[in-house]
Amino acid sequence: PGNLFLSVLTWPSAPVKQLVPVLTTLPAIAVADAIRVLGGTPGIKWVNDILVHGKKVSGVLTGTHVQGNVVQAVVHGVGVNVSHAPEIPPTPFVPATGCLSAEGLAVALGEVFWAVLDAIAERTGQLLAPGGGAALLDAYRRDSAILGHAVRVWEDGVELSEPSAWPVPLASGVVQSIEPDLSLRIEGIDVPIDKGRLALESACQALGSPPCR
Repeated sequence: PGNLFLSVLTWPSAPVKQLVPVLTTLPAIAVADAIRVLGGTPGIKWVNDILVHGKKVSGVLTGTHVQGNVVQAVVHGVGVNVSHAPEIPPTPFVPATGCLSAEGLAVALGEVFWAVLDAIAERTGQLLAPGGGAALLDAYRRDSAILGHAVRVWEDGVELSEPSAWPVPLASGVVQSIEPDLSLRIEGIDVPIDKGRLALESACQALGSPPCR
């Protein structure tokens, strides 16, 4: 109760190459926009977690309906913890959960709803305009919570229990850049990382894992 659970349907009717892959970042950017308008300082953890003060306050997903080479319809799923933070055991991937009210944003559910909806509408219009994909990518990089930070990336689906039993990650090191296809360039890794579950190195060490070498 008091949190936002939202599905937004749009009909862009635009070529796949114009929208993909940056389309998947749109709801994360929009939620970050909304939080900023409401007075907060958001960060986006690759790929689609939104943080405030290092705590996850929102998660987003995007689904598409494609016919031929045209994206006909898009559904953005958005969840924002406004009044309540779910009690979830800490993991390297989500070390802490939060909610806007606990992070200093005394805002009503309706305010958050309209701020998110307005931001999605604005960012969708931007994406469909010439050069919109590059502009969204710039916004995604601006709000990144991982650029310049040390991270570890494991394969999708991995579940981590005791730190002593964690498998060796696929990659670890400082994130140097986010490429146009959303893959990560990590210091010391020759190939870009385009999939996996990412954890900040600081979160791993906070849970008792020794520094990754």
